[in-house]
Amino acid sequence: MFTRRSLLAGAAALTVGCSSLESAFSPPGLPKVAEINWAVLGRSISLYDPAGRQTMGESVLQRGLTALAEDKDSPYGPRRGRYNVTLRYSQDWPEPETPPESFDEWLEFFGELLDAFSADLLALPPLIVRLLGEEGLVLPLERFMGTEGPKIEAEYFPSVLEPGRGPGGLYALPVDALPEMVSYDAAYFAKAGVPPPDGSWDWDDLVENAQRLTQRDEDGEVTRWGVVTHGGMAGGMWWALWQNQAAVLEPATTRCRLREPAALDALRFFRDLVHSHGVSPAVPSGELHRLWTGVTSPFAMQYTTPPLAPTTFDFPLAELPRGKVPAVPVSADMSIAIAARTENAEAAYTALRGVVGAMQELVHVPAERATLARLGDYRKTLPAPAVSAIQRSMEHGH
Repeated sequence: MFTRRSLLAGAAALTVGCSSLESAFSPPGLPKVAEINWAVLGRSISLYDPAGRQTMGESVLQRGLTALAEDKDSPYGPRRGRYNVTLRYSQDWPEPETPPESFDEWLEFFGELLDAFSADLLALPPLIVRLLGEEGLVLPLERFMGTEGPKIEAEYFPSVLEPGRGPGGLYALPVDALPEMVSYDAAYFAKAGVPPPDGSWDWDDLVENAQRLTQRDEDGEVTRWGVVTHGGMAGGMWWALWQNQAAVLEPATTRCRLREPAALDALRFFRDLVHSHGVSPAVPSGELHRLWTGVTSPFAMQYTTPPLAPTTFDFPLAELPRGKVPAVPVSADMSIAIAARTENAEAAYTALRGVVGAMQELVHVPAERATLARLGDYRKTLPAPAVSAIQRSMEHGH
């Protein structure tokens, strides 16, 4: 565990195992090369190694930086951008010696943390970055975008770009995306005579097929659930609200809208899967796994944001069944921002654009539209139906 003292006094030790790209040598007459430190705090669930296996280590981050350095033509690369970038990686999230007792103490600790890592760029979930931006610890990107603004807005899916935006502007660019999808037991579906889920399924199809897939013993006790719909984001209810065109709050006034008919209908449908139809368990999927002692999955299909690699049961991926609209909850694990403490803000922005672009092929699902369009080209082990399902899910991301 890091303490405040070790973070501040041991900053030099944090460079152990880090590497820098490009030479700092600058021939006479050329602009000085800026030194940019990229701080990655904690492990990311979205990183993948060359074989398509999920990894949480720094090797994948270094692969992205190496690819960036090798791209001599990129205007955002180290050569043309006139910068060196060094990865400063902490496998575990640093913690203060004593837990902060107030928000101000938390911000103070975070500022000390950025200083200890000599951070120019930092990688964090977009909602945390947004909070830091509102408190002045990271810089709004609009001051650097210039005429690039509309281009950048078009490059990324709104579902992963908007969480990094606050009242002061856009504070980070997203690296990855985590669309909520369905993983399902293809062999069990075939045995039960149920067609695989796809974009044609609606809520009625979900109920009908989940009933066919739910197994019960002679006493009527469930031995295998047809579906688990609450294994994903924030308790798993957002898909029902958004697909029924319901809102939780009124954005301008923060007035609760859960008593409106669309929200009540969505919540009722979610409840009925458990209590009326009896096709979904009353415990989250993670708890269900812990309670399960068999060798097969306790459910036939699950709403989840799985890694794009073979799962324990080797379940393929499909799109969520649609409601009134095909809305898909999307979260993100990593976005990159510019620390307000940097002394090389312009070079840091160039490096930000380069690093984000270089990491796109090394994450669960890329945040960039163009890279997602090529998902099947570079993720060779991912079946074509899953590639299409991921791409369509991101188009409906919310």
